[in-house]
Amino acid sequence: MTEINSGLQNQLQKMNVVLNNNGISLIIGLWWAIHIINNIYATIVNRISLSAETASEMMVGTQNSIYSEILTVVEALLVIFMVYKISSMQTRLEREHGKAGGSVFNP
Repeated sequence: MTEINSGLQNQLQKMNVVLNNNGISLIIGLWWAIHIINNIYATIVNRISLSAETASEMMVGTQNSIYSEILTVVEALLVIFMVYKISSMQTRLEREHGKAGGSVFNP
């Protein structure tokens, strides 16, 4: 995602188009951090759940599984936001190429 974002920014800057980044790089970094933390957390939760022997241990495992799923939803929302922002930049790049008489496929 970072490469796509950087490539789009470079293309727009070559065309002297002012780009408001809106923190997309921060969002990408935040997504990666949550993704890695959640994967580690989910692995630990899975091991706890598999070793549970009492009802209270199973409840703790289930609660932690729910927390992990909440983090997964946050990850999904961040991905949707990233795709939206990058798609918006691509649409803008296409518009600017059209104004300059070029094509996105043949810059």
